[in-house]
Amino acid sequence: MSTPISIKLTRKEGLDPHFSALLCMEALKFKANITFSYQGRKVNAKILTDVMSIGAEHGSLIQIHAEGDDAGPALDALIALIQNS
Repeated sequence: MSTPISIKLTRKEGLDPHFSALLCMEALKFKANITFSYQGRKVNAKILTDVMSIGAEHGSLIQIHAEGDDAGPALDALIALIQNS
């Protein structure tokens, strides 16, 4: 079981449809169960409509949680995508 990682969305558009899709496509590369949490709402990171529904905007702090054999690499990949966007 991994500890949730908190990360700030620095992308000016926040979790718009395009970036939500990129995050989902990245999450789908891994077998781990991955969730995003924002303002008390937890969603499956592999379901586009779920990710878009949390409505996190620029400057929002979201949490990423992953469980499974490849949880570490999954977190690393998603964090890198968020930090480099």
